Amino acid sequence: MGALNMFPTATNRVQSRGRCAKLILEAEIECGAFMSATNRLFGKQAARAAVALWVEELEAGPRHFRGRDLVWRIVTISAASRLADLMGATRSTEKTHHEGDALRRG
Repeated sequence: MGALNMFPTATNRVQSRGRCAKLILEAEIECGAFMSATNRLFGKQAARAAVALWVEELEAGPRHFRGRDLVWRIVTISAASRLADLMGATRSTEKTHHEGDALRRG
């Protein structure tokens, strides 16, 4: 299944021409690209986490800046940073467990 098919998007619906519709489409495109890249690199589970983090970052951002191209990228960078921290913590924990197993065996 393609990454963009994992979650329904409004991009396949009839679009109105208002400012809000434009913002929604831009957000979907940016978030979809982030999700797709994460899915290709790390798999579906990481892509789902990436989307959740992206939405959290969007909601936490300043409202008066929303909708500018640079802000979409800032949201993605912030979410990617949080995802990297999360994945690093997970890998660090896994590494510690594997090292501990090796020490007990050796």
